[in-house]
Formats: sequence, C-alpha cells, structure tokens
Amino acid sequence: MTLEAFDQSDKIFAVSFFDVPTIYNTKVCMNLFKKLGYSSEKVILVINRYTLIDDVDLKAMEKLVEFPIQWRIPNYDIKAMIKSVNKGITISQTIPTSKISKNFLEFIEKHIVKIGKIERPAKKKNIKNKKQPRKRPRKTKHPKNETKNQK
Repeated sequence: MTLEAFDQSDKIFAVSFFDVPTIYNTKVCMNLFKKLGYSSEKVILVINRYTLIDDVDLKAMEKLVEFPIQWRIPNYDIKAMIKSVNKGITISQTIPTSKISKNFLEFIEKHIVKIGKIERPAKKKNIKNKKQPRKRPRKTKHPKNETKNQK
C-alpha cells in the first residue's frame, strides 16, 4: 500500500469491527493517519455490523482509538446480506427498502455524493409488465430448396 494513494484521496473510509484485534489495528491505523496530518474530515471511521448493544462500546472505542466514529453500518438483514454477496448483487438491488439499504444510501449521500465524485442514479422505470415486441425469425433460402425448384 502506498501513502501517495492516501494523500491523493478526497476521503478515506476506515472500516472496523468490535473485536479486540480489529480495534487494536484500527488504533494503529488512526494513529498513522494522525501522524500524516489527515483530519476527521478526510478519514471517515466506519463501524461495520453495529448493534444497539454496542452503543456503550462506541464511546469507549472512540476514546481508545482517539478518533470519532462517523458512521455505523447496522447488523440487520444478515441472511439478505449473505444472499446478496453470494449472488454478487448489492443489497440495494436485492431489497431496496430494507433498513441496511437505506443506511448505505444515506452513507453515500452524506460522504460520497457530497464530494461530487458520483451522481445519484436516476430511478429506473419498471418495464417488467410491458410486453416487448416479439422478434420474428428471418426467412432464409436454403440452397437445397433452390435446386429442387429450379429442376
């Protein structure tokens, strides 16, 4: 990993979990970002698979890593998430109205669209129920048929 990529980045999303090795590595990483002079505007600390039980631990983790947690990805719809990953389809496409889909959309709107790197996709029209015109196969002349007719 090169530091030049971090220097050139508008935003850095550091994703962490609530387990001891990951918290330790997050602390090391956040200390490195501080030494490099990256602010909390550039580095966004995200907690993945967050539950309400972890709420008390959030404050302790912020204190430990000395960096604000700016986003939490909830631990909702685990079966749907696994299904999406296995199919290679985003959860927003699989279940667009789920809580986690809404969380991802809010995250994108707050942290990515804001910096102008992507535009929010336009809503697609539902064309599933519209019948498409049926394509008819072309009639082709076969060489065998031509020789029989010519005799």
